[in-house]
Amino acid sequence: MRSHSAGPLARSRGGGQVSRVFEQVIFILSYIYRQRTQALDELYSIVTGAIEESGADARLLFPHPGWT
Repeated sequence: MRSHSAGPLARSRGGGQVSRVFEQVIFILSYIYRQRTQALDELYSIVTGAIEESGADARLLFPHPGWT
């Protein structure tokens, strides 16, 4: 019975080389995710700060989707 643990790419190019490629891709995607998270946190701080300064009720500006 044939093992399905390695796909055709791994069999044709060597499992170690494919593994290194995936490790690099995961590293890059992790970096992008961290940058995105940091940017969203910063944006949230800016928006909530502006709302607090204006005295507006954030619930009116950003209603819950189920309330409409």
